Amino acid sequence: MSKRRNSRKRSLLASSRQLRHEALERRELLAAEFAGALAPGSSFDWSNGSGDINVGGQRWTNPVGGPSPNIGDPATVTWGIVPDGTLNRDGDASNLVAFLNGIYGDNGSTTIAGHSWFPLVSAAYQEWSQLTGLNLEYEPNDDGVQQSNSTASRGVSGVRPDIRIFGAAIDGNSGTLAFNFFPNAGGQSGTDGDMQIDTTDNFYQNR
Repeated sequence: MSKRRNSRKRSLLASSRQLRHEALERRELLAAEFAGALAPGSSFDWSNGSGDINVGGQRWTNPVGGPSPNIGDPATVTWGIVPDGTLNRDGDASNLVAFLNGIYGDNGSTTIAGHSWFPLVSAAYQEWSQLTGLNLEYEPNDDGVQQSNSTASRGVSGVRPDIRIFGAAIDGNSGTLAFNFFPNAGGQSGTDGDMQIDTTDNFYQNR
């Protein structure tokens, strides 16, 4: 009897697990476009909360993997890390590769996927694929075009990914660790899904 109860309890716990999302702090510049991750102990006013999980229009409808017009349709979205020196929308040069090499060591790899820290990043995207309706695939190519809101820097198979990961300053130590743009244009805009990690935040030295 005890074994049955424990088994049922584990089953209920597993079925009640949910992926939750917290919106970034209210700032005029960021409120409409970004979702962020904050360092422990950061004090910000929160708004919207998990109500933004399924905001109308903010989903992948036309990523590199092909159209996904309806809510619930599967979508294949590509991701990748931009080469150091690639400019973000604000004109800041990404230094994420050098930043991660400084933390985990530089093995001299000439490819992104060959660096010692790459499996950690890849594992995170594999887990997101398992938890969401997205098929997240690594795109090894990125032509280094500057990030923009136009279609000029949107994802193109064999050229650059849908989700491009940059590293540059955001707000220094504590506060915002990273942010992502919502896919407001469904994959048509060059910023859709893109991530920026704050490479000036010493939080990342705590590994």
